Order: sequence, then C-alpha cells, then structure tokens
Amino acid sequence: MIDLKTGEIIVNSDLILSPKLSLEEFKKTRYYTGQDEKMYMSIGGPHKIDGRDFYISLYFKDSFLKEVSLAMDSPLIKEWNNEPKRKEIHDEYLRSKGIKLERKWDEENYKADVAEFEWGKIVSDFDSKGYTSDILIIYK
Repeated sequence: MIDLKTGEIIVNSDLILSPKLSLEEFKKTRYYTGQDEKMYMSIGGPHKIDGRDFYISLYFKDSFLKEVSLAMDSPLIKEWNNEPKRKEIHDEYLRSKGIKLERKWDEENYKADVAEFEWGKIVSDFDSKGYTSDILIIYK
C-alpha cells in the first residue's frame, strides 16, 4: 500500500502518489479531468492497491499533494449505514501492513487513530457528522 519510509503510494505505473507530486504533474495524467483544485479531487475507481479496491481522492495545497483519502470498497459495506464497519476494515487492513495506530483524543473526545512518520501521518477516521470513514495520508 504505502512505503512507510517515504510515504509513497503506487496506484499503478502511471500514478505514484507522494509529497513530491505537484499539481502541474497531476494535471498531465489521465486522472485529472478538470476537478476543482481547491477541493478533494476524486480520481474515480475503484483502484486496486494490494489487491483491494479503494476509492481515492487527492488534496493539493501550495501546488503539491498534501492529503490522500482512501476508502476501501467491500461487499461488507455496501449499505450507507455501514461506515463504522468500513472503519473497522480500514483498521484491520492497516494493522495487516504493520502500521500501528494510536488512538488520539481531542480534549475528552475521541478524535482518530493515527500513526506518525517523518514524512507525515496515516489516519484512520470515522466522521460521525458526515458519516464517512477513510484512511487519510497527510504529508508534512
């Protein structure tokens, strides 16, 4: 899935996600279809990563990739109300890749499960307001 030393994610031979990916480089790929550059840009999908299907969205800031959102597609989470299950599946997947998540709290409220690295962090999140779950790769 992700190179834990560099933060690089190989989606396929023509799309490698990393903090070095510029917006201008991304615009030259087949995945750029005129999406709004100020928002998360969905790149369609699902895309196979490690043999699993993921929907991918990208966020650029100051002309470079800042965040990658991954949401796993699974028959177990086809219903809209199964987002907490998706969070569990994401956590299990990350653990299977040797990623140790630490539960973070904001004051007294649960915030997210996080693994920190020199290049940034991996966050497994369930947003109860938006009722979505995703794996966020956040680059420094």
